[in-house]
Amino acid sequence: MAQQYRAAIVYNEERIKKLSACVHSTFHMNFKIVYTAFCLILVFAGCFIGMGTTVGLLCICLGVFLIPSANVLEKSQRDQAIERLHGKQIRVEYRFDEKNFFCLSGNEWQEYSYQSIIRLVEEQEFLYLFPNKAQAYMIDKSTLKKGEVERFKAFITKKVGLEWTKPVSLLTLSLKQIRFNKKNTREA
Repeated sequence: MAQQYRAAIVYNEERIKKLSACVHSTFHMNFKIVYTAFCLILVFAGCFIGMGTTVGLLCICLGVFLIPSANVLEKSQRDQAIERLHGKQIRVEYRFDEKNFFCLSGNEWQEYSYQSIIRLVEEQEFLYLFPNKAQAYMIDKSTLKKGEVERFKAFITKKVGLEWTKPVSLLTLSLKQIRFNKKNTREA
């Protein structure tokens, strides 16, 4: 009999926030790094120019003011997705077989190719299959059968042809991780 796995996710406000954070830390971290560096350069330039000067004070104020807005795009997209829920929860079911995987949202199954996945990401509670740099199929690990998570991950790795990566964080960022993630990202 062919290998088959079933999994699901129930989207609510908390999970939309986790999904949004994962999407942005996976594919939009470069923007955050450059943006934050720019803000810090403004602050340091202001200190170097001198806080007693108008230009120095303006640089410091602008840099400090802009730093918190590094997540504005993520927050805006996340809030729009949460608003579309209208306070409800949405259940999405997945079925994975030898040739393709299927997604049930509402009453209709949609079929997808494993080759459409460009990145695999694992967090403590969830797995993410990215078809592009703006969205992901989010899977709640607890919806897989007991003891099946590692076999499922191995199955998906084999079908997709990519290794599982971790979300990127400014605190854990390293060249080794950057190279591993790049190697395990398919061009869309």
